[in-house]
Amino acid sequence: MTQTFFPQYPELSALSEALLNIHPPEILDYPGRFLYSGVSTLRQEGKYYLLGHNPGVNLKDYENPAGDTPPNLGGKPKKKYHSLRKDIIKTTERRDDYSAYIDEDDWNPPSKMQPGVRALGKAIDIDPRKMCASNLFFERSTEKKYIKWRDPKIYWPVHEEVLKLVNPDCIFFMGAKGLESLIGLLNSSSKGSSDFVLKESKESGHDNWMCHFAEGHYMEKTLKVINFPDLSRYSLSSNPAVQKWIVEKLRGK
Repeated sequence: MTQTFFPQYPELSALSEALLNIHPPEILDYPGRFLYSGVSTLRQEGKYYLLGHNPGVNLKDYENPAGDTPPNLGGKPKKKYHSLRKDIIKTTERRDDYSAYIDEDDWNPPSKMQPGVRALGKAIDIDPRKMCASNLFFERSTEKKYIKWRDPKIYWPVHEEVLKLVNPDCIFFMGAKGLESLIGLLNSSSKGSSDFVLKESKESGHDNWMCHFAEGHYMEKTLKVINFPDLSRYSLSSNPAVQKWIVEKLRGK
C-alpha cells in the first residue's frame, strides 16, 4: 500500500507525495509544523494563502545549559515539540475548520499573531478559519538565523501543490526576511510566467518596518503578493492605514 499522509482525502495525494519527498528526509523527523489552518482550507479553493517565515518556539520551553542567547534548539526542551511528520498527521486529527489563530490560546508568552490575523480577516472580510495558512519553511527555530536547512527550494514543491489546490488571488507574506526568496520561487516555477516584480512599498507605521506589494502571473491568472511585518511582533490592529492599504491593493487600486 502506498504511504500517504491523507488516506481519507484522495484529492490531497499529490500534496502528500510532495511532503513525503521533502529532502533531506530527516527534516520530517525534526521539530516542525506544516499547517496552521484546517484541512478544509486545502480541499477547496480560497482567495488567500497566508505565509509566515518559519514556525517559532517559546524560549521558556527550552533549558539553556550553554547560556546561548537566545537558546538554540540544541538546548534540552522542557516541552516536547512534535516532529514535522507527526504534525502533518495531527493536521487530519484536528477539526476540519481549525485555525491556530482562533483555537489555540496557550501561546506563552502571548503573541500578537492571533489578534493580528483576526484583524487581517476583519479588514478583508474573511473568517480566518477559511484562510489557508502555513510558513515558507516548516522547520522550528528560536530565531531565523538558527534554521538548519536554509534553502527554501526544499519546501517549494509542497507550496506548489498548496497553490494548485487553493488557487488564491493573493499570498499574504509576513516578515521582511524571505520575501525576495518567495518572489524568486514564483518566478522560477514552471507554473509561473517569470514576471513577478515589486511594485510598491509603504511604511508600516512602526519604526522602519515596511510593507510591500508585488504582482505577477501564476497558473494563468494574476497573483498578488502583499507583505507586511511579522504579526507576532507587529500590531496590524493598531495601524488602520496599513489595513486600508491592503484592501486597496486587493481591489487593484
